[in-house]
Amino acid sequence: MISIRRCDSDDVRPLMDFIEQHWKQGHVLAHSKRLMDWQHAAASGYNYILAWDGDVLIGALGYIPTARFDASLTGTNILWLALWKMRDDYNSSLIGVKLLYELSSLEPNIGIAVNGINDSVARLYGALGYATAELKQYCLVNVKAERALLKYPKGFCLPAPKHGPALLKIMSASDLEKLKLPIDSLSHKTPAYFIERFIKHPFYEYKVYGVQRDKNISALLALRTVRHQDAAAIRIVDFSGDVTALASCGTALQGLMESEGAEYVDF
Repeated sequence: MISIRRCDSDDVRPLMDFIEQHWKQGHVLAHSKRLMDWQHAAASGYNYILAWDGDVLIGALGYIPTARFDASLTGTNILWLALWKMRDDYNSSLIGVKLLYELSSLEPNIGIAVNGINDSVARLYGALGYATAELKQYCLVNVKAERALLKYPKGFCLPAPKHGPALLKIMSASDLEKLKLPIDSLSHKTPAYFIERFIKHPFYEYKVYGVQRDKNISALLALRTVRHQDAAAIRIVDFSGDVTALASCGTALQGLMESEGAEYVDF
């Protein structure tokens, strides 16, 4: 008999085995209990909805609530989906869709979101009433760097930074604790969220910068420098605040790319 329920603490080992056997062999969440705990452990159990056929795990839907990183966001909680997988021999049973419905009803939220889906899954989300779109990628190129990572058509005009008056101020956890930044009405993220989500990340090294204009911080950027052999790129992975502040960051981003030895920055 098929049953669907939230992941209990005792279910985490079968879940990690399921990820190894049915999602991706060698996946970090199949082997790192530390990362699984940091990313998905909750007050009771884990942030996964599981499908069982008797005592056999046949499906899993993982999620990361924004309120996980700041309890004050409980009223504006957004659920970011992580891993959604059914065993191949159960794929036609629609149990995977039932996992999504169970999550929506079980976990209080104002929205469910996900990045990086393929075309077939996008059609499924559309049929379920979700809005889908292609995520646009923007980049600025370090005008002083050699080209090792970027590939572009001959004659293509690379986007170079434009002069802007804003400064990028590196923010420590104590800086963020003191910061009074209005909660972004779209992303619903706070300085406390940036501390828990990025500064305290146990594996990746993120840096959080405040966009400073007229001596005031009007936005926050979380970024990570990624290196491959002798090349590097800066990835802006999160943002909160006044989006117009980005237009003033050209000079500061050029300086940051130079100091990091980065070929480009993207968002």
